[in-house]
Amino acid sequence: MSLSKCLFVAAASVAMTGVAFADDPPADPPAGATVSGEASVSPDGAKVDANASAAGGAYTAMTWPLDFVNRPQNAAKGMIEITPTAGFYRQTNATGDSSTDTSINVAARYGISDKLELLFGFGGTQFQGGVFEHGIILTGIEDGEEGSNRFKGTIKFGVGLNLARGKFDAEVKAGLFYDPIFKNSALVAGVDARYHISDKLWIGTPQNRPGLIFGLTNFEFGGMEIEDSKPIRISIPAAVAFQATPELAIQANTRLFDINLNDAAKGAGDDAVTFFSTDEFGGIPLDFDVVYALSHELDVIGNVNLVDLKNAGDFLVISAGINYRM
Repeated sequence: MSLSKCLFVAAASVAMTGVAFADDPPADPPAGATVSGEASVSPDGAKVDANASAAGGAYTAMTWPLDFVNRPQNAAKGMIEITPTAGFYRQTNATGDSSTDTSINVAARYGISDKLELLFGFGGTQFQGGVFEHGIILTGIEDGEEGSNRFKGTIKFGVGLNLARGKFDAEVKAGLFYDPIFKNSALVAGVDARYHISDKLWIGTPQNRPGLIFGLTNFEFGGMEIEDSKPIRISIPAAVAFQATPELAIQANTRLFDINLNDAAKGAGDDAVTFFSTDEFGGIPLDFDVVYALSHELDVIGNVNLVDLKNAGDFLVISAGINYRM
């Protein structure tokens, strides 16, 4: 794949992809009223946590829903969520030789209000064409024999604003991506959207996978700057999530097509639009998220990324970690 494609894939995974607008939280219950400890069901079929209702409709870390499918998209006001993960990356080249890399990554978010959140990421779990989002590198890729750049990882800052909540959820996100090893940076933006088919199933887009990338600086490799490697591209991601048990959820993620708005985005194929399953697009991207809620404050999470299903086995990314809320 072209270096511009590599740049896009490294950036496009940033800890930055009838509409019912978010209602104001209901008033506090009248004095002396009692609140049942059992969950109820809202008119749209989604479960409502009684503890959240007792708090006037606003969730907290202690009342965060166990079922992933029905959680709010943005962090609750005043809530901090920290997500440390460990990543394993394997690539097999045309001669059958394999290389592996491992790293430690972390993401975090903070709820400024129930509609606005701050986002941060250091490293990630995306990998394609020999380039991956990297945090604290334990083994593998390094710039210099002494490994002096092992503590340089991809950095992402952003904000998320909730636009709709209900049967249809939508949160717009925008941020800045920077990779100090490959020296490339980009502005990224997109919308996390999901439509609830039932209280156990939604279709939409993966979390924190923006649809727009606007390259700011060129990609550097081997100490040389690659000219005109600042892509401008619009991508359409897609996802489906299923709540298998009250605590366990599984989500499948892919990307449908790319709109390449400049030569750096088009790459060697020179295609203005590239579609799912074509070689110019990168084959059939596919990865799976698993979320298991141990409590309201803690999840165990995992991701298996096959990168390209058409060439399964050539690439493999596995990550695991936790979501901790406080």
